[in-house]
Amino acid sequence: MSILPNHILIKSFNFGSTEYYQAKEIRQKYLRTPLGIEFTPEDLNLDRIAHHIMAYDDNKIVGCVLGIQENNKVKIKQMLVIPDYQEKGIGSLLLNKIERVFYDLGINHFYLHSRQESLEFYQKNGYIPTGNNFIEVGILHQRADKFY
Repeated sequence: MSILPNHILIKSFNFGSTEYYQAKEIRQKYLRTPLGIEFTPEDLNLDRIAHHIMAYDDNKIVGCVLGIQENNKVKIKQMLVIPDYQEKGIGSLLLNKIERVFYDLGINHFYLHSRQESLEFYQKNGYIPTGNNFIEVGILHQRADKFY
């Protein structure tokens, strides 16, 4: 892992804000367009109830993640760090921040659906694969859970 740039800022933002639309644009570019999919009304409804975290390098968005509370657990979704900023610790900072937001509310169970190529990253951050692999949005995924 490279040294984290000291000017990276991790912060929350609200649905409908300028930051939200900037993050939505990079989510589309890096997570959806390669799969030939667009945001659906259902996706946008989930965005409304999600907690959003973003990583900035100066004024440039370089990563983001969503957390959606489901009773006593949180689903981590749409995690991404743009390619030029990967392997610098930014993804771990994003995960830590979203987990901390919900942990401070008394929630200690987190889960996600990881693409196979990202599973090792999540395991390094304390997530444990559970269940069988499955197809989601046309590609192989693995559920992983983390408990504090």
